Amino acid sequence: MKLAKVILSLFFLLFVVCQTNVKADPLARLMLNPAAGTYAVGEQFTVGVEIDVDGHTVDAVDAVINYDAEVLNVVGINTTNLFHMYPTAEISGNYITISGLRNIDDPLTTNGVLANIIFEVKQTSVTSTSVLFIVGTDQGSHIAENATAEDVLNDVVNGDYTISQTAVTPTPSSSPATPTPTSSSSPTTLPKSSSELTTHLLTSFLIILLSFGVKFFFSKS
Repeated sequence: MKLAKVILSLFFLLFVVCQTNVKADPLARLMLNPAAGTYAVGEQFTVGVEIDVDGHTVDAVDAVINYDAEVLNVVGINTTNLFHMYPTAEISGNYITISGLRNIDDPLTTNGVLANIIFEVKQTSVTSTSVLFIVGTDQGSHIAENATAEDVLNDVVNGDYTISQTAVTPTPSSSPATPTPTSSSSPTTLPKSSSELTTHLLTSFLIILLSFGVKFFFSKS
């Protein structure tokens, strides 16, 4: 009976020791954000390429991403200074490669955004498309741990996007209003003042008298 208790106690102690020493491996990963969404034909949307170091110290990264070039057009890629020594972005066929390098004396210890990819949905008949990290190959995605260069990439979050067949109609810019021309009117003749009227009458009267005088003079002669 005592031997059974001793054996049980030893098993319990061994279990406790094993549970204490077992630690979960850090889960460094690459992620697309947003990982899902619905976008219309002709619409542009931005996808962030993010890194989660999860406790690792990292000095290099390669994010190799596959997309369907028949469905999506890459409008632009904006890299950040997260890996300030060598941030690059290249497009080759259906693949995007985003790479970065840091000084080994200044490794990355926090999460952040590697780059932002601007996609535009092409005219297409498909209803969904995926953007995927390429992993498990020498030419695929990697996260290099500081000093050891060990690949610590353990997980990825890919993107699955729904394509709406309703095309985006651009909003027409409002044209400036055409100014309404002002109607041109003839100048208004103001009524003459009383003094001007009197002068006009006197002048007319003198002209009449002068004409009668001339006629009378010639008739006498």
